[in-house]
Amino acid sequence: MAGPNFDIISGLEYTDRRDYNLVDPTILNPTNANPLVDGEWLELDANQKLLRGTAGGLAGAESVNPLTFPVWAETGRWDTQTIQKVPVIRWAYFEARTALVTNTNCVVGTPLIVRDMTFKGIAGRRGLAIAPTTTANHFIFGLWEKAWTFPGGLVGCQFIRVPVFSLVK
Repeated sequence: MAGPNFDIISGLEYTDRRDYNLVDPTILNPTNANPLVDGEWLELDANQKLLRGTAGGLAGAESVNPLTFPVWAETGRWDTQTIQKVPVIRWAYFEARTALVTNTNCVVGTPLIVRDMTFKGIAGRRGLAIAPTTTANHFIFGLWEKAWTFPGGLVGCQFIRVPVFSLVK
């Protein structure tokens, strides 16, 4: 299911896709002021529900939860609204393109973290960003491959999703 912001380009044979309830199911409604978008990264909480980052989207806040996954559904899908659940891709190696990225000037192999960001003028969404080099202990969710321009001119990146690991400096 390629969406306008997230597209898996490798095979899905070894992915683990699962539907979870949301802490705030109102973000499934496409008329919400800040609706959920495909490719947005959500955290799994202690109640086995997905939530947006720092519950309010503090600018630049980094995910400290290794159980953070990309959404695999387009904005406004009727099935997600009906069952009040959203599919995410949990454990897998895969190659994808995303527009939810804060940097588009990286070198191959740059480690990527998940961080709160502003996307299409709306703050409080989560996407990929370059791992800081000045501080230690960051959860790495992927590795940069190249910059990518989506149809319509939206600039993003192509990356490889890797099992989450902690980058210690």
